[in-house]
Amino acid sequence: MTNTYNTILIETDARGVATLTLNRPDKHNALNGELIAELYDAAEKLAADDDVRIVVLTGAGKSFCAGGDFNWFASNVEKTRSERVAQSATLARLLRRLDTLPKPLIGRINGPAYGGGVGMISVCDYTIGAEGARFGLTEVKLGLLPANISPYVVARIGKVHSRETMLSGALFDTARAERIGLLTEVVAPGDLDATVNRVVHDHLQAAPGAVADTKALIAYVAGDAAFRKSGRNPVVNPVLVAMILLSLVLWSTGTPYTTYFEGAQFVHFMLGPATVALALPLWSNLSHVKATLIPMLGALVAGSVVAILSALWIAQALGVEGPALLSLAPKSTTAPVAIGISEQLGGLPTLTAALVILTGIIGAVLVTPLMNLMRIRDWRARGFAVGVAAHGIGTARAFQVNETAGAFAGIGMGLNALLTAILAPWIVAMLFSG
Repeated sequence: MTNTYNTILIETDARGVATLTLNRPDKHNALNGELIAELYDAAEKLAADDDVRIVVLTGAGKSFCAGGDFNWFASNVEKTRSERVAQSATLARLLRRLDTLPKPLIGRINGPAYGGGVGMISVCDYTIGAEGARFGLTEVKLGLLPANISPYVVARIGKVHSRETMLSGALFDTARAERIGLLTEVVAPGDLDATVNRVVHDHLQAAPGAVADTKALIAYVAGDAAFRKSGRNPVVNPVLVAMILLSLVLWSTGTPYTTYFEGAQFVHFMLGPATVALALPLWSNLSHVKATLIPMLGALVAGSVVAILSALWIAQALGVEGPALLSLAPKSTTAPVAIGISEQLGGLPTLTAALVILTGIIGAVLVTPLMNLMRIRDWRARGFAVGVAAHGIGTARAFQVNETAGAFAGIGMGLNALLTAILAPWIVAMLFSG
C-alpha cells in the first residue's frame, strides 16, 4: 500500500503484515483532526485489502500517543456546538473502525499513552508494551470527559479499574497496565520487536476469514451474556443486542449493508441446510403431530394467511407501495425462504431480511406475556404459534422456556416456510394483479 499521508506511515511486508505508525513524533503523536481522518482512511483501506492479514499499530519516536492535541482542542472553542459534536464524532468513528477491523490489530506500545492514546490501546486485540512507559486517563484534570474512549476502556479494563484510573487521572506504569488488562504483555524495550514478531507469527496461523466472523460472534456472545444476566428477560434478546451492536458498527464505520452481507454469504448459505434440518423435530414428534393434525393445519393456514394479509394491508394503508410493500409479504417465515420469496415477488431482499429479524424479535418478546394473558397453557399450542409467527428467533425463545414448546415451534416454523412459499405469490397476484 502506497503511503500518501502526512501524519501516519504504512508499511506492508510480504507476509501481509501492515505496520500502521502514528507519525507526529515532535507532538508525541497527539491526535488532531488530520491524524484522525488519515487513520480512519487507512483503516478502511486496510480492512478492504485482502492481501493484508494483520495490522500492527504503533507510534513514531518516544511516545505511542499523547492523546488529544491541545491546539486541536483549542480550535474547537471557536466552533459551534454542532461543529464540535461533528468533530468529536470523527474520533468515535475512528475508534469504532479500529475496534471492528476484520483482522487482528496488534498494539506495539512503544512509549507513553494518555487519554485518547489509552483509547487506541483499548481497541487493539493484543497489546505489547515497553517497560518504562507511563499511562493515564487524564481528561478529568483538564475538566473534560473521556466520552469517546470510555466504551472501549471500560470494556477493556472493567468498571472497577476504570473508576480507579479515570476519576483521579493519575498516571500508572506498565506493571499496573498489565495487571488491569490494558496491556497483554510487558517486555524490555529491546525485546519489543521480537515479541511483536512472535505474536504476529502466532496470528498468521489462523485462517484469514475466521477473524471477521469471530468478531461478529463476540457481539452475539456479549448480547447473550446480557440476556442471561437479566434473568433471560425477553426484552434483552441476544439477537436484538447483537443487531443493535452490528448496526452501530455499520453506521459508525460507514459500511454499506451490501458490503457486510457479501462477507456473510457463507452464514447465509448455511441457513438453507439449517432450515431443512427443522424436519427433525417434525419426525421426532410425528405421533403428537398426527394426534393434533387437524387443529395444527387450521392454525398453520390461519397464521400464514393472516401474517401475509395483515402486513400488506397495514403497510398499504400507511402509504407503502412498490418493492417495499412486496418485501413485507414473507416477513413471518425464516430468512432463507423469505429472501427467496421476496426475490420472486420483486421485493427488496435486504429489507425482507431486516423485517424477518424484527418480526422474530417482536414475537420472542411478546410470546410469553401474551400467552400467559390469554391463559394458553398447552406447550404444544404455545410453541406452534410462536414458530408460525416468529420463525427461528421465536423458536429459540420457545426452547428457552420449554422443550416441548421448542419442538413444536420448530415444526410450526418449518411448515410455515413451506406454506408461505406457496401462498405469498398467489395472494400478492390476487391483490395486486391489474
